[in-house]
Amino acid sequence: MHSASHHRGKGVAIPSLLYAEPIRLAIAEQFPEYRFVTDLPAKLALQFRERTSELALISPLEYAKESSLYRLIPNIAVSSRKGTGNVLLSFNQGLKTIRTLAADPNYSFEVVLALLILAEHYESRPKILLHSGDTASMLSVADAALVIRTGVVSESDYQDSLDVISLWNDMYELPVVIGLLACLEGAVSEKEFHILSQLGAMIDESVQQNAKARDDTFWTDEQLEETARHQYLASFSYRLEEPELDSLREFFRLAYYHGILKDIPDIRMYSPEQPQFSHN
Repeated sequence: MHSASHHRGKGVAIPSLLYAEPIRLAIAEQFPEYRFVTDLPAKLALQFRERTSELALISPLEYAKESSLYRLIPNIAVSSRKGTGNVLLSFNQGLKTIRTLAADPNYSFEVVLALLILAEHYESRPKILLHSGDTASMLSVADAALVIRTGVVSESDYQDSLDVISLWNDMYELPVVIGLLACLEGAVSEKEFHILSQLGAMIDESVQQNAKARDDTFWTDEQLEETARHQYLASFSYRLEEPELDSLREFFRLAYYHGILKDIPDIRMYSPEQPQFSHN
């Protein structure tokens, strides 16, 4: 799963997930000298803590754990206002009480998001059983399973499951912020900062434009696959504005209330000039 380009320049850690591709491509276009590392979110988080990269697309949970070390690039993030079947709660048939939840340890943010929703909406606090595998194998060891799918998902694949992203959208009328572009203090020049902080709007416009229906009368399998990919990416936003900041604050508040975080972190934006500023 791990891959890296071998160009010299600043290191950028990007999850090897489809929704992160537009950010990787946009940064690479602006900064061809940057070197990119891609891997599962949990593995990249560990590498970023070890300062093997200067920038990384990290989850809100990872930011909260290390907020004293990291700063956020303004105006760019990954968030979703619409469930796409990528984070699902599946249950054994006839289940009345969820006592155990099987979950992949590579996706800690999604696990915490599901736990918060179960606690807040269903008054359920299941024990987490770390387990990697398909839905059937996860349900063989637990009452319920948190199923992570990393690309385009057919609606028929999750008709009998609860979409965690949609639940958050409905409960709080806010997007789910999935990824934040973070950097180490002093890692980005003023010129780089100016370019990076404008990428969110550019990416957003690009993915929406790509998702517009084409006028082809006949569709090849390749065209159908490409169209599904574009429509999937268009379900995400790549801006970091007030709704996304409000969602971050709510996530941090709930995670603190339920004992997952030791404190509520400040949302600190990077600035090439001191002092750093906060959005709290």
